[in-house]
Amino acid sequence: MTHNERVLDLLSDGEPHSHLELYDLRVIAHSRVADLRKRGHTIECWAEDGLHWYQLLGEQTACSPSPLLAEETDGQMALVA
Repeated sequence: MTHNERVLDLLSDGEPHSHLELYDLRVIAHSRVADLRKRGHTIECWAEDGLHWYQLLGEQTACSPSPLLAEETDGQMALVA
C-alpha cells in the first residue's frame, strides 16, 4: 500500500484526523494531502489547540476531468487557461 493510499484509507471515514495520526502512518502529512488534492480529493485542513487537523470532504469522480486539462486531437493532455 502506498503512502497516499494509507492516508486516504485513514481519512475515508470522513472524520477529522490530526497530523499526529498521519505521522503514525510514517508519512509526511502535508505532502501526502497535497498529492491527494492534486488527484481531485477535497481535504480540509485547519489548526486547533496546537494540532493540524485533516478531514476528507469528497473526491472528484472519474467522469469529472480537471478543469485545467483539455484533451487535444492527438490524444495528449494539455494545460489550458
